[in-house]
Amino acid sequence: MPLPLILGVGAALAGVAGVGSGIHGAAKMKEANDTMQSADSRHRRNLAIFEKQSTKTNATMDELGRLELEILKSLRLLA
Repeated sequence: MPLPLILGVGAALAGVAGVGSGIHGAAKMKEANDTMQSADSRHRRNLAIFEKQSTKTNATMDELGRLELEILKSLRLLA
């Protein structure tokens, strides 16, 4: 086999391998992007749940504080 033909075949194989690597890289980037979007969506959903629960908890704690003050006031009246 003449040397130019061997070099030509080698270059062609390297080109095919490069294209294959590029396609594989693009697929990995898409997978990473999909994972990131899924995580972001889950994070936003969890933040909404947290904010809702935080609001409920704060209202409950406010009510508990009011009850505590009422109890303290009633104890002072008895003393």
